[in-house]
Amino acid sequence: MLTGAQDLAPQKLMIKDAVAKGGGGALIEIEATLFSKSGQKLVLEQEGAQITVVLPDGTTAPTLGSRVRVRGIATASTGTLRLLPRTAKDIEVVTDTPKVGAVLSTDEPTPNNGMSPGLILLGVTILAAAGFAVRHYFSQRSYGKHPSLRLATEKSH
Repeated sequence: MLTGAQDLAPQKLMIKDAVAKGGGGALIEIEATLFSKSGQKLVLEQEGAQITVVLPDGTTAPTLGSRVRVRGIATASTGTLRLLPRTAKDIEVVTDTPKVGAVLSTDEPTPNNGMSPGLILLGVTILAAAGFAVRHYFSQRSYGKHPSLRLATEKSH
């Protein structure tokens, strides 16, 4: 029987295994790279799989790109697996040296007027497709059949 003074040992999992289990309120431990942070939410990444960590109030987030070990309760909310550390002690920085290329997003505003890169790419793609369509349309038209569109240097028959 456990008493209040004893700590439960968390189950050490890979993120992909935690995602496969779907949360369920289990106490787990994940060691991964801090991929991004926004307010009290962190995203950890490990071998391409990600998990969201919701920090307890008053907890300072580690440096982006750091390797961290987080213990907490795994929950699934709106299709996203979240890890809820019980206290700030459940978050340990293993290495504070960011890996090259590990930092992909920050809380800093971007100079694109709030538009996401995906939305900008979609707009550029639509414009390019429209340009090709117009070019194709005009290359298929024959202007020689329309007397009003003949050049002044051309003779009429």
